Amino acid sequence: NNQISGMVPKEMRKLNKLHSLNLSYTDISGPFFEGIEGLCDLESLQLIGCPNITSISENIKYLQKLSMLRVSGSISKRINCSLPSTIGECKALREIEFAWANAENEIPRSIGALSNLTYLNLYNANYKGSIPVEISNCHNLKVLDLQENNLSGGLPTQIGKMNSLRQIILMKNHLTGDIPKSLLDNKTLWSRCWAMVMYGNNFNNCYIPAPQFTVKGYYGNTINSES
Repeated sequence: NNQISGMVPKEMRKLNKLHSLNLSYTDISGPFFEGIEGLCDLESLQLIGCPNITSISENIKYLQKLSMLRVSGSISKRINCSLPSTIGECKALREIEFAWANAENEIPRSIGALSNLTYLNLYNANYKGSIPVEISNCHNLKVLDLQENNLSGGLPTQIGKMNSLRQIILMKNHLTGDIPKSLLDNKTLWSRCWAMVMYGNNFNNCYIPAPQFTVKGYYGNTINSES
């Protein structure tokens, strides 16, 4: 929340003992940033409300201690970049938030390599294509928030087997087909999951789970109930 502008100085690569870097709500611009691999001890990187960033270096893969990554534009101006394909090499990542963006490509499949990931929020990032089945390899994932993107195709069956999930938020995409039976029949998941929001898609031919489960957030789809 300072009046910092311009590109991040390359000299910052020398801060090899830095643990946390928060440049949120500033006017930093350009690619972020050549020399990022020099911040080898970085654990938290926050660039929230920084719409003038044009790319995130693929060298982020060298940040092997990074556990939190939060990057976003703003309501009035989106960030014109996407998560790098090397994001899956940041093995310590536990939280990813990437929002208010014009990604306009597919969600990196390498995310599935992040076994420590508990929180994935790609809200309103303009991602397209299908939901990567590789996400189901994130066995510790508790929050899966992909709302308000341009995702299409079906919901991978493997998602329904992720018993770690507590929130599944997929509203306002272009998803089609049946909500997987593996999800609707998973009593362990339903007993732990307190938010499942899927309205604003084109799901169909799905049955409602047993009466003991509370189902919310399905409106705006074509849903058929079966006994």
